[in-house]
Amino acid sequence: MSGSTPQEEDIVGDRVLVGLQSVRISRLSTHPVPIAVGTLIAVAGQGPKDSNGAGKSSLIAQISLLHADEQWRFGSGAPAAVDLLFNAEDAGGEDRWGNADHGYLIGVFAPAAAMTLQQLQASALTVWIRIDRSSQKGPRLKLRWQDGLHLPTGNSEAEREQAADSLWQALPPRAGRQDVAARDLPRTLYGEHVRCVSFLSTSVRASVTPNLLAQPLNEISERRIFEAIAALTGIDRELEKERQARRHEYDRQQEASDAASELACWEASAQVIEDGIDARDRARRRVAEAAECWRSRTARMLCDALQRDTDIRAEISEIDVAIERDNRTAQELAGQAAQLVDDKAFTERQQAAISTLGRLDGDDRELGNQIATLEQQIEDADRRLRATRETARDADGRDEPTADRERREADSTLEEAIKAAGVTEHKLAAARKRLQDTESGRGLARQQIDLLKAEGISAIGLLDAISLNDQQRPKWEPALWPYREAAVVDFNKLDSASVLLADLPGSILIAANLPASAPPASLPGNANPHYDLGGFLAALDARTTARDEPDRIHDDAGIVIVGGFPEPVTGRAARIAAARQHVLREADNHRQAEEKKKAAKQQVTAAERRQKGARAATEAARLDEQIDSLRKKDQAARDERVRLAPALSAAQAERDEVLRLASVRQQQIESLQRQKTDLDNTNKTRRQKRENLEKEQSQLGLLELAARWEGTPGSASEHLLALPDDQQSWKATTGGRKQET
Repeated sequence: MSGSTPQEEDIVGDRVLVGLQSVRISRLSTHPVPIAVGTLIAVAGQGPKDSNGAGKSSLIAQISLLHADEQWRFGSGAPAAVDLLFNAEDAGGEDRWGNADHGYLIGVFAPAAAMTLQQLQASALTVWIRIDRSSQKGPRLKLRWQDGLHLPTGNSEAEREQAADSLWQALPPRAGRQDVAARDLPRTLYGEHVRCVSFLSTSVRASVTPNLLAQPLNEISERRIFEAIAALTGIDRELEKERQARRHEYDRQQEASDAASELACWEASAQVIEDGIDARDRARRRVAEAAECWRSRTARMLCDALQRDTDIRAEISEIDVAIERDNRTAQELAGQAAQLVDDKAFTERQQAAISTLGRLDGDDRELGNQIATLEQQIEDADRRLRATRETARDADGRDEPTADRERREADSTLEEAIKAAGVTEHKLAAARKRLQDTESGRGLARQQIDLLKAEGISAIGLLDAISLNDQQRPKWEPALWPYREAAVVDFNKLDSASVLLADLPGSILIAANLPASAPPASLPGNANPHYDLGGFLAALDARTTARDEPDRIHDDAGIVIVGGFPEPVTGRAARIAAARQHVLREADNHRQAEEKKKAAKQQVTAAERRQKGARAATEAARLDEQIDSLRKKDQAARDERVRLAPALSAAQAERDEVLRLASVRQQQIESLQRQKTDLDNTNKTRRQKRENLEKEQSQLGLLELAARWEGTPGSASEHLLALPDDQQSWKATTGGRKQET
């Protein structure tokens, strides 16, 4: 297309391949691979089992694809290039990895003379070829390039793979918004030049001949290559002699090593035997010492158990005495507390004092509430009295009946003023509507004129087409009035207009520009020069009689049309001016009616104010009487409360004294109960201690210890006394050894 971006060609030029890098291609590593320019390069490798699977063919295929070898069939989209992508099944790792869905072939082209890194960065061209396994995203092969070095870097294979995707996205497409496709790759990179012709052979030919050139490299091992070279050069016999000499020397060294090892084993065994003899002697001495220590420990345990049993018995006796003593004291305290609690006389006095105070205090609060209520009522009534007196001033000396009568009269006057304002407002709206209709021509056959205009026929209202002077108005206005809704059209368009108005019954059409003689000079003039109504006016003039009186027309059918219009009804400008004048008159009348209504409202407001003032004067007199009554009730309640005060004070003093005494008694009761509780808790602790002592006594095992000693307790004491001084401090828990301090 003419608007597409021109395709670039031969971007590599004279530059040669100086390095390449593979990402997700076969089993090749992602490390950059430098290429020596102008040299013969041999490709070899070791696969999982043999040389197959090492990636040699993939590397050569990558180079041939970068050089646009025609065997890839770029015109068909290079479908075989997908086989270069990593395949987990071929790699034997389908359970660990997945197939690569896309990969990159990256080649760096530079001039052959570029030797340093600065020269390489200044003149290099980095070419990226992306291979997609699925063609749903677009072409299988996509080409992008950028001047300089643009290679993915990273510390691991995964980082370099991620960097490759990011760098590809950063490279700009070179075919407008799209990438260069496979069919354009050879011409874009090398133009019309042929840069590569390759042949990849995968045939297998089995042979054991020593001729290395006659064997396929993918079947020959490193050892086989060495043996063939040795046989060709004649050094295989020398190598065999060297191998036998080395084997003889190794056998002698092995015999000497075995003899030294056997001597070391014998010496180690003898040393073990001597150490065992010494260990048995030491063990016998320690067994004798342990037996003596064990007997001393048994004597110590028996004596200690006897002493502990004696101590426990003494402690249990002391605990029993203390428990019995505190039990008696606790019973005495409980009796004293019960006497204080069960005092009926004091309880009756307390209840009587509280009951009397409650009754008198209730009466006092009731009187206080009455006084507060009366004071609030007096205050409210006084506030209303002041407000009503202030309002009563507006009565201006009128009593309530007079104020009511004046209010009714003012309301009647306002109602009449509102009705009058409504009538003038309606007339003003009608006048404005008339002016609007006159200005827009809506009242002069407007529907007919619009319909004819839509079909290309010009028309005008009859009254807009005729112009009358003041002398002609009395005669012609009544005569033209029946035709005020008629539309005037050219007589040549009369038939067409009649057909168009067939769906508008009652339409009136008047023909203009009739071919007739000149009309008399007494006929009205034409307001619009395009519509000559001389024929219609002459016919209408012939129907009128000389008997017609001014401002009135009648015909033979007995129809009378009364004239005497206050404003002109013909001529558009005259009709509009008359309508505007009528609007001004009605607006002035409406303004006067609104002023009268406003004055009537003011009269109603004044009458209402006087009426409220008269009613407030009556309410003020009633409030004066109410306030006097409330004040009398308030004074009576205050007197009653004064008489109640001495009895209330005496009842409160009695209540306070009773409460004080009750508090003292309660403190005494609580103190006695606390003392009893403390004694009970102490005895509980003592009983627990007694149980622990009895349990410890049962666990001493005196019978078992005596049986283990095999003697009397006295002989155990004598055995301990006969021990040396350094063993006197040994304890039974130390296992017969001196306790460290």
